Amino acid sequence: MKIIHYDDGTCWDDPNARWGDPSYMLEPGDPGYTPPATPSNQPKPERKVRKVIRNSYFPSKLSDMVQWLTNFKIKLPGYAATLGLAAGTVTALVADCQWLIYVLGTWLPAVRTFSEACTNAANDAQDGDGSTLMSLPTFTAPAGGTPVNNGALQRIFTVVQQIRNGPACDDTIASDLGLIGSQKGVPDWAVFGPLLRVRHAAGGVTVE
Repeated sequence: MKIIHYDDGTCWDDPNARWGDPSYMLEPGDPGYTPPATPSNQPKPERKVRKVIRNSYFPSKLSDMVQWLTNFKIKLPGYAATLGLAAGTVTALVADCQWLIYVLGTWLPAVRTFSEACTNAANDAQDGDGSTLMSLPTFTAPAGGTPVNNGALQRIFTVVQQIRNGPACDDTIASDLGLIGSQKGVPDWAVFGPLLRVRHAAGGVTVE
C-alpha cells in the first residue's frame, strides 16, 4: 500500500482508496485489493450503411419522382403482354408505385409541414408574448395509401432492368415508360465554338 493525499488526484470513488489518517491506496497483493476492470474485447457491431441505388432514368427531384411513378404505373399494364410480364408481377409493381406515390407525394410533404409547425411551436413556447395558452400541434397522417413491403423502389428498378434487357423493349416502349436516361451529347459548336486567342506579334497577328 502507499500513502495518498487529498490533493494528489486520487479519485474519491476509487475502490482501492482508503480515506482516513493516514489515507492510503491498496496495491496488488494487499488484502482487499480490487483489480481494474478488464476492457471488453468484443468487437463493436458494424453500422449498417444504407445503399441507395439510383438510375439515370429516375429523376432526383421529389415532384419529378412522383410524376415518373405515376406514368409508369398507368402505362405498364398496357405493355405487359408485349413485354411478357406476368399479371402478378404487374399488379405488384402497380401497388409499389401507388405506395411510393402516396409516401413521396402526400405523406412526406405533410410530415415536413408538420415539422415546420413544431419548430414554430417550440419558438413560440420560448419567446411568445405570454397571452395565449399553448396547444401543441398533433400530426395526423393524410388518408390514402396501401402499405407494401419496404424496398418498393428497388423492386421497380429490378423489373425495369429486366424489361430494358429484354428483346421486346424497343425505344418507343422505353421512352413511353420513362426508361431512357438523360445522356450528355456533344457540344453544339454553332453556339459554343472553340475559344481562340489572337496575339499581336512583330510579324503580324498570331491565332492560338
